Amino acid sequence: GMGVGDETSSSALNRKIDFFRKEAKMNESQLRDAIMRQPSLMQYSIESSLRPKIQFLVNELSICPSAIAKIITTAPAIMGLSLAENLRPKVAVLMNQCDLSSKAVGIIVATSPPILTLSQKRKIEPCLSFLSSALNISDKKELGQIVQTVPRVLVQSVDTSLAPKLLMLEEALEEEMETQLRLVGSSFTEWENITAAEIMKRNPSLLVTSNEVFKNRIRAYLNDPRSSLSSAFQPGRKGRKRSYNINLISEQEGDVHSSQSQTTQNSIEVSFSRKETLVKAGCSKNDYADFNDMTRTNNRISDITANQPLHIFDGTSLEESNDLPREVLIVAHVSGKVFPTDDSNIVRGTRRAGGLAIHFPQINMGNEELVRRLQLASDSSFGVIMSEAEGGSKFRDGLVMSGFPFLRPSRNRCDLYACHSALKLILHFLRQAAMTINMKNVAVKIEICTNSAYAWKLLHDSDRVARWGEYSFLEEFKFDGKGPSSLANPDLLFPLCKTFDRLVKKDLDDGEDCYKNPKICIGKSVDIRFIHSADATYLRNLDYPVSKVDQLAKEAAMWQFCRAKNAAIK
Repeated sequence: GMGVGDETSSSALNRKIDFFRKEAKMNESQLRDAIMRQPSLMQYSIESSLRPKIQFLVNELSICPSAIAKIITTAPAIMGLSLAENLRPKVAVLMNQCDLSSKAVGIIVATSPPILTLSQKRKIEPCLSFLSSALNISDKKELGQIVQTVPRVLVQSVDTSLAPKLLMLEEALEEEMETQLRLVGSSFTEWENITAAEIMKRNPSLLVTSNEVFKNRIRAYLNDPRSSLSSAFQPGRKGRKRSYNINLISEQEGDVHSSQSQTTQNSIEVSFSRKETLVKAGCSKNDYADFNDMTRTNNRISDITANQPLHIFDGTSLEESNDLPREVLIVAHVSGKVFPTDDSNIVRGTRRAGGLAIHFPQINMGNEELVRRLQLASDSSFGVIMSEAEGGSKFRDGLVMSGFPFLRPSRNRCDLYACHSALKLILHFLRQAAMTINMKNVAVKIEICTNSAYAWKLLHDSDRVARWGEYSFLEEFKFDGKGPSSLANPDLLFPLCKTFDRLVKKDLDDGEDCYKNPKICIGKSVDIRFIHSADATYLRNLDYPVSKVDQLAKEAAMWQFCRAKNAAIK
């Protein structure tokens, strides 16, 4: 160390002070601030550490010498990092993954010096990987433009900053869509087809906004009937001048203008696309031909309807196999909600709870045996059910309400679990039926209707869900959809896919392993489709329309919230 009273040490200290003043152009205030942030700064060798770092910044990154003082003041730790093992590899990562020149990286460093102090493996690379995946960026230049526009995005945490903001925007866009659906009814109204990923790419400054400010802006825009989220989050003209162009979407033409060939029309598969889920009833094919390829036309129930009674499950006497219907359709409408909601004043410091509502519209057409079987299936599928005495489940109406039993309740997670819960209930229905009648010649069709664009995006491709269900364990499960695995909630998605797999394989066993010794057959074939409620026009004529099931899911979330609160008090 340096002894203050030592003449040689005192001389070395003065030489370093002169070095920072003359070669780094630092004034006394800047040098004081730098030493306060990094006391070891004055222990670094001028020849082997300090001067080579300044030469690296000026000569290799083309940073103006007048900017060196700011860099050292803001991030003095840079001066203690190894050039060969730390600084140059980080610069190489930014150049390679973002298609940037060394000069462009220098501008980024001069704008946000702490970037060079970040961990390459734990911070920079995961952040770039998340941005590429979550924003559906395949062109390195496009990724580089975002980093150049908002260099501070590299400092943001993926788990606590970037991913939550993207999720907030996805849920807000879905809420906006649901509001529009309620307003337009069955008529077709077209508005801008843009996803959360595209909004973020169009205005990257949103990525570095604090979560609280971003949430408040979303809530304010949702409450303003004069604007949409897409228009409200347009990049502003005020503020500092941007050095780099970003993708812009023309309001009039709908064209994408960019300096590169890669367009921003693609979106992560789990993100929200409103045009795809508009009510199409009464529209000509020309009205939605441009996005019909994204919507499975066979999602509509045509050959069989939801008004078909489920006599096959209600204990009706069917002595001869010829009396059995060749096809049976089972319809379930599901919804998941959370409480308190994001805009609630009591959410601060309070753990949220989730709830779900599942409605089988065909149940109230059956007899008491069918109602009893629904109750048995519910008891087997859920730990605790919101009872009818508590204002919850009404089995005679085909309604089941329960709480969300897992960690991190969110609207998307609750919707996904609601879809899985419907599959579990139907699996119990089919098992009960197969125990008493021969189902080998009955084709089973299952329609799970969800009002969640998030859940529909994940599940509408039945072949993909079946492929995911073939994995044996969660540790082996590999999410190969577009977007980061974390946003797909694999802890909930994988069990859903396993139940899906059990259903489509038809042969079940009462033991833990249902494939080694199959004993009962639940159908000649089992076809499962997840459709968006906007495509299920028959739901509007039911006693429990979309809006009512959504409201019941909110009540289930409130019930679960109160249960958890009372348990904590006890």
